[in-house]
Amino acid sequence: MNLWVNRIGQLTILAVALFFLACQEDVSLLGYQNPNSKLKVSYVEIPIGSSVLLMDSIRTSNYTYSGETNRLLVGTYKDEVFGNITASAFSQYLPATGDTLRGSAVFDSVTLRLKYDFYTYGTPDGSGQALSVYELDNPLDPKAYYVNHSDIPASALLGTKNYGVNSTDFKKFVTDGKDTIITLNVPLESSFGQRIFNSALEYRLQYIDAKATGKTAEEIAELMFINPAKFTAQYKGIAIKPTSGDKIVGFDPSSTESRIILHYHDAKDDSLTLSLPLTTVYGFNQIKTDRSGSALGEMNDFYKDYLVDGDNRYVQSGTGVVTKLDFSKFYDFADTLKNSVIHSAELVVDNVQSSTTNGPPAGLSLRMLLDNNHLNKYNAKNNQDQYDLVYFTNLRIQAAFLRYDFASSGSGAVPIIENDSAFFAAGDRIAYLPYSGTTTSYRGDWTLFFQKLSEKDDQKTRFKYFALYPTGTKTLNRAVFPKNSIKLKVFYTKSTAVAN
Repeated sequence: MNLWVNRIGQLTILAVALFFLACQEDVSLLGYQNPNSKLKVSYVEIPIGSSVLLMDSIRTSNYTYSGETNRLLVGTYKDEVFGNITASAFSQYLPATGDTLRGSAVFDSVTLRLKYDFYTYGTPDGSGQALSVYELDNPLDPKAYYVNHSDIPASALLGTKNYGVNSTDFKKFVTDGKDTIITLNVPLESSFGQRIFNSALEYRLQYIDAKATGKTAEEIAELMFINPAKFTAQYKGIAIKPTSGDKIVGFDPSSTESRIILHYHDAKDDSLTLSLPLTTVYGFNQIKTDRSGSALGEMNDFYKDYLVDGDNRYVQSGTGVVTKLDFSKFYDFADTLKNSVIHSAELVVDNVQSSTTNGPPAGLSLRMLLDNNHLNKYNAKNNQDQYDLVYFTNLRIQAAFLRYDFASSGSGAVPIIENDSAFFAAGDRIAYLPYSGTTTSYRGDWTLFFQKLSEKDDQKTRFKYFALYPTGTKTLNRAVFPKNSIKLKVFYTKSTAVAN
């Protein structure tokens, strides 16, 4: 009787494996015949159900975490798949020094200089672009959390610029690895520069008076021109917006080359400059998308499943387009296994469409979702969340395969995506799925996480829904891949011993 029951169980497992596309018996991970007749190493490819979601409020602030990419995105591009995308940059500038001008200084002109960081999204060839620079009506908040749909009114036009960009050349600069500096100079309204220059001259007089009256260094630091809070209350920053073009371009706000330059002369020198760099504290990108007429034209509502029956899946940085994964079939498979151990679980996204200019995100994080498609966020007061964190931690090797996205103060750790406490599944070697241009795929070992996920424990959460979430928010990199290319490849051992 026991033998008969055992055989039925084995047949059930085999049937389930065949249902999941592929199953190979009696092979080890190295391809050799298994010498232990009481154990069988089997392989199964589990197709993963999926859809496409539109997430709300993607952070685009610069200088939020040390070590992250800081970039100003400016331009517009009509993407036939993802829609018409327009990027505008908002930034603040501050005086670089407390030095004073000479009393004979006379203002000449003002320029905005921006250093290209050679990132582009759009057409590959050289083409004409145009932008406009505006003065902000309200100041940027250095503590604010700015997202892709954030906006600050900017009514005063300061300047315009027509310029050319060749994406192919820019990509070569990156691959060559040379320290190439190319800048864009935008002439600005003289009245704008004159106002700043007058403040610099006023600061000179205030500084002379403060020194003469014995003011302390702390008191001098309160003078408007060199006090960031007072300066930004009067000079509220700039917005850089595209007016025409066919690509979105990246500028480096952290470079000393990116700055507002006041050109002037005095009685001693004919050509002098006063620089006000774009600050390393303030700044964000606004990203607007019109998907009408594109492959994603029906996507208008946040957190709604789209394209369930479509052939392709989509992900894009900066716009909130992610692919949702449903691991129900993994549970269907795991629940049929008895006396079995998962030896390897590889998550794979194959056949990612390649592009010479519009590349895919460098990595995709596996973030947990709730049943309503919102991110599943850790709550320190929730006992279930506490239990899951412990359950998915391997104390022997001091590694956690369920984590929440958080950087503790002073730790130096950079969040995988955002400091929003959202749960994510971490891989065995790397926290996210890296992209390989050689294989045009995302793949990673998630063995330890799926081992814990397959275990029978009524107390743990059976995480079922995940989002393939791009790890970079300062790009518009995008990925398109067939829905049937998302698979979980599992090697597992099952016992064939007959129960007594």
